[in-house]
Amino acid sequence: MPEKNLSFIPKKNFNPIVYKNAGAGLFLSASFFLLILSGVLYGGLYFYKYSINKEIFTLNDSLNKVKSAFELSTIDRIVAVSSEIDTAKNILGQHKTAIPVFDFLQKDTVKDLRFKIFRLSFDEDGAATVSIDGTAKSFLAIAVQEDVFKNESTVSNVLFSDFKLGDKGTVDFKTNLMFYPSTFVYKSE
Repeated sequence: MPEKNLSFIPKKNFNPIVYKNAGAGLFLSASFFLLILSGVLYGGLYFYKYSINKEIFTLNDSLNKVKSAFELSTIDRIVAVSSEIDTAKNILGQHKTAIPVFDFLQKDTVKDLRFKIFRLSFDEDGAATVSIDGTAKSFLAIAVQEDVFKNESTVSNVLFSDFKLGDKGTVDFKTNLMFYPSTFVYKSE
């Protein structure tokens, strides 16, 4: 009989089963990326907070140095002077002046008229009434004067009354001129 080699060791090479490494899954990779990202953000915010706090401290320190450089009495005096200036501006804003009326009368009075008595009064709205007693050479001079007064933009109403013949052919009269409030507002020039 032929001899058979009996061997329990296989003569064929069997390829061993190789298991592939599946690697890290998508979920594991994403979670690792988010972990790294959150660590970087936390570190960045921590250093940002530190730098902001340091800047606040530096600015607060410099503000305290500037405050100490000013004397409180000087600051109080400046505030008081500012208040006084505001009060003066307010008073000047409410101040009334009669200069525009005198300028108006000087410029727009007919040469044949003469004023004797002058009275100025203000109502609560700020409008003014000027009452004048005067003498004219004729009734025509009074009529011309009335037209001149009525054409003036600052005058709201003109009234001539109490005509009387005076000595030497003159005419005595009374007039009331009502002016708009803006006429008497003080304006610095």
